[in-house]
Amino acid sequence: MKRTFFIEATYAAGLIAFALGTAFMARDDFGMSMVVAPALMIYLKVS
Repeated sequence: MKRTFFIEATYAAGLIAFALGTAFMARDDFGMSMVVAPALMIYLKVS
């Protein structure tokens, strides 16, 4: 049970970091690719 929690917390932290990185790329006008589009949508819905 303890290992499952650690894996889920790591996954959530990675998703948040990925979404923030995508948001910074969009803000600085570096361009977007289709790979990071879902993370951008998550960031826009949360914020």
